[in-house]
Amino acid sequence: MNKINIFVASGNEFIEERKQIIHVLDKLEEIFPHLHLKAKEWEIALPSGSYEGKTIQDEIDPLLEKSAVVLVLFHSKLGKFTVHEYQLACKNNKKVFLYFKTGFSPKNNKELRLYRKVLFFKMKVEKENKVNFKEYDSLERFETLLKDDLALYLAQEYGRKEDSEEKIPAESVHRMILRGSRAYYEGLRGENGRFRMLHIEDLILSRPDTKEKWVPQPVSSDGDDAEYGQEETVITLLTRWWQGPCQHAIIVGDGGMGKTVSLVRLWETLLIKNFLEVQGAIFQLKPLAAEGNNDGLVPVFIALNEFNQVKEEKRQGFILNYIRENYCDSPTTVEEIWDALKLPVQEGVFKPRFVLLLDGFNEIIVGKKELLLEIKRIMEQCPGVRMVLTSRFDMRGQYQWGNWDLVRLMKLEKEQVESYLQEKKLGLPGQERFLQLIRNPMMLTLLRPPARFKTRTANPLIAVLKSGWRAWASCCGISWKRK
Repeated sequence: MNKINIFVASGNEFIEERKQIIHVLDKLEEIFPHLHLKAKEWEIALPSGSYEGKTIQDEIDPLLEKSAVVLVLFHSKLGKFTVHEYQLACKNNKKVFLYFKTGFSPKNNKELRLYRKVLFFKMKVEKENKVNFKEYDSLERFETLLKDDLALYLAQEYGRKEDSEEKIPAESVHRMILRGSRAYYEGLRGENGRFRMLHIEDLILSRPDTKEKWVPQPVSSDGDDAEYGQEETVITLLTRWWQGPCQHAIIVGDGGMGKTVSLVRLWETLLIKNFLEVQGAIFQLKPLAAEGNNDGLVPVFIALNEFNQVKEEKRQGFILNYIRENYCDSPTTVEEIWDALKLPVQEGVFKPRFVLLLDGFNEIIVGKKELLLEIKRIMEQCPGVRMVLTSRFDMRGQYQWGNWDLVRLMKLEKEQVESYLQEKKLGLPGQERFLQLIRNPMMLTLLRPPARFKTRTANPLIAVLKSGWRAWASCCGISWKRK
């Protein structure tokens, strides 16, 4: 049995929290029966009396240094010994969980001065960006945060005993997938990631007057060709639908229209922002809280083309297995992920727990029966899950998806094309068929001044597109062979 020492650094205003810590550790030992979790509180661990000329803190520090985890709590004042223990824990690379209790109201100037130090310390920690702190306003909230944090840490570092029947709490799995979503996104957008060149589309998929949100080309809804206003975006459409009878959505468009780009941008937006209802069903966005909790909303991007590589006997449960392999870095089971997907929604304004971003339905070339059954099961049993799927065609009627709405990506407006070409010092083409062609976002991004390349092609349209293709293919690592 592994013994895990957990040091508690806090002042005397946290008596009730210390009791809760012992309660949480007892619960976690039921989940991790191969671990013995021992809270180290210096008041209990050290004998009374003097220490041969040493200070009390000199005796406390070794207890911290022998611990694997350090819990640090602050509320109304910044105890110098607690700060010292926090700094020592960071210096010794301990796993630090930092919590600030909120709700304190200073009653005099002295309390105000002490409380200001707490606020300045919190700002310093946030600026240093080394410890992800949490805030709580009640003992119940503290217990939930602590249990989730420790359960996730213990699962990642020590795993679980194979014969353990206890499950990781669904809320802990929910938070684990959120962290995995961020890591997976950063990997795909990184230097060697699949979406490393996505910034090319940024030039035309955003408008200079709306820098705080990405704006795709015009969209129409449910087959209606009437375009939405300039303030309408994919994200505002989806958040409105999520509360109505059409809970899920399909993004439809021809090749190169920006389906995957729209989905990845939606993924990015949901990762860093959360929703607040302001007027009717229209939502505004606000930044993530410092504690890293985006109000329970976890976006999960799934590349459906990978379904083609799965052996037929293993296609059942593709979505759950994809989440386990790409979003969970501990021995999480499919059953535990399923329990997290079934988490009930919070009271008040509806906010999904999970948003499954299913990209490239039309790219599946094998039998879809198992995948369709899994999607149906999620629709029926997971009220807190919303799905957004991309495809080149609308298949709602074929599969009887009555609670899915449609977002059809429209071609770029002439003004958008002209603005992009001016930025690239390219003139607006006189041929109408050329203009219609480059209203496709991918075709527009391929444009490059043909004078930079030697070409024997007489057709200027082909010359421009060829030169652009060479540049784009080179960036993406695609070989170019002349014939």
